[in-house]
Amino acid sequence: MDQLVFMKEVNLSHNKLTSLDECNMLQCVTILDASNNNLRYITKRHALRLPSLQELSLSNNGILCKEVFDFLMPF
Repeated sequence: MDQLVFMKEVNLSHNKLTSLDECNMLQCVTILDASNNNLRYITKRHALRLPSLQELSLSNNGILCKEVFDFLMPF
C-alpha cells in the first residue's frame, strides 16, 4: 500500500464509490479519474488535498451539490 503514494495517474472509474475520502494518500497523483461512480456530494467536508493534482474527472456521478469546486483547497 505504501507504493500507492507515488502513483501519478489513478483511474477509479466504474467502482460505485460514494466518497473520495481515501484519495488524500495519493500525494503524487496528477490525473485522477473518478467518473462513473456514485458520488453525490463534493464539499469542503470531503476536501481533497492533492498538491500535484492537475486533472480531475467527476463526470457521470450525479453530483447534487452546486458548490462542487469548493473542495479543491489552495495549497
